[in-house]
Amino acid sequence: MNRQLEKVTPIQVLVMGYVVVIVVGSLILQLPAASSDGNSQEYIDALFTATSAVSTTGLIVVDTGTFYSGVGQAVILLLFQIGGLGYMAFVVLMVYALGRKLSLVSAVTLKESLSGVTLGNMKKYLKAVFMFTFVFEGLGALFLTGYWLNHFSLSESVWLGVFHSVSAFCTAGFSLFSDSLILYQTSLFVTVVLCTLSIAGGVGFIILTDIRDVITRRMRNIRPCQLSIHSKLGLLATVILVGMGILVIFLSEDLPLRERLFVSAFQSVSASTTTGFNSIDIGGLSATSLVVIIVLMAIGASPGGSGGGIKVTTFGVVVLSVWAVVRGREDVNVFGRRILPDTIRKSFSIFCG
Repeated sequence: MNRQLEKVTPIQVLVMGYVVVIVVGSLILQLPAASSDGNSQEYIDALFTATSAVSTTGLIVVDTGTFYSGVGQAVILLLFQIGGLGYMAFVVLMVYALGRKLSLVSAVTLKESLSGVTLGNMKKYLKAVFMFTFVFEGLGALFLTGYWLNHFSLSESVWLGVFHSVSAFCTAGFSLFSDSLILYQTSLFVTVVLCTLSIAGGVGFIILTDIRDVITRRMRNIRPCQLSIHSKLGLLATVILVGMGILVIFLSEDLPLRERLFVSAFQSVSASTTTGFNSIDIGGLSATSLVVIIVLMAIGASPGGSGGGIKVTTFGVVVLSVWAVVRGREDVNVFGRRILPDTIRKSFSIFCG
C-alpha cells in the first residue's frame, strides 16, 4: 500500500484533491437545506454545479439565485473560491496556521498548483495570494454593496456584493440574478468594478506580485525595478486582446451608442478573462462577435490566474515565434530578451492541443 502511495505523482494528488472537493460539494448541494424549497436536488445537477464552480466555469443547470438557499449559495461561493485560488493554497494555509512544516510532497504538489512559483519563495507567494484576494474581493464587495443599497435591503446588498465580487475575482461567472448582469448593462459603476475584479483575477497573482514588488522597489530606489518578461508579455497580450475584442464587438453590433460601448467592453473583458458574466443576451449577438468571444475564451487569461484557456503568454509566444519565422529570424525575442527553445516547444504543444 505504501509503495503504491509513493508512486502517486504530485499531479495525481492535485487531481484527486479537486475530485474530492467536487464530490463533497455536490453532496452538500444535494441536501434539502441547500435548496430554497427544502427539496433535494437531483445528484447529477448538484454534481454539475459543483464541478462548474470548482473549475470556475460558470455553467448552470438551475437558477443560482432562486433555486438555492443561502446555504446552497454559500457552498457554491466557497467552491469557486477554492477553485479560483487552488485548494492546495488553503491546505498549506492551515498547515502554516498550525505551526507545522510543509512536507516535500505537499510542497511539490503546491508548486504544480501554483505554476511559475519556486519552492523557495512559496510561503512569501502564498501570503501575497491571500493578501491580494482579501484586498480585491473586500473592496469589490464594499463598492458593490454600496451600489446595491439603493435597490435592496442591507442584508441582500451585502450578500449580492460579496457573492459577485468573489465570483468576478475568481473569474467564476456565477450570478444571483436570473439574467446575469443584463439589468446593469449600462451601469458604469458595476461595469468598472466587475471588469477590474475580473482583470485582476485573470492576470494572476504572479503578475500582481511582480507589479507590487516593482512599485515597492521604485519607492525605495532599489534597482532593478522592472517587470519580468512574463509580466510584460502577459499584460501586453491582455491589453491587445481585450482592446481588439472591444473594437470588433463594438463595430459588429447594432445597438445604441452607450449600450454598444458598455456591452463591447464588458463582454470583451468577460471573454478574455474567461469570467463568463454577460450583460446582453449572448445568443442575440452577431456571428462575428460570437467568433471573437470564442477565440478570446480559448486564449484565456494569464498563468497563475484564476482564468482558463491556453493562456495569453502561450498565445503570445506562438505569435512571436511565427513572426520570427516570417522575418527569417532564428531567435525569438521579446522586450530585448531571447525566448528559450524549450519555452517555445511547450507553448506550441499547448497551442496545438
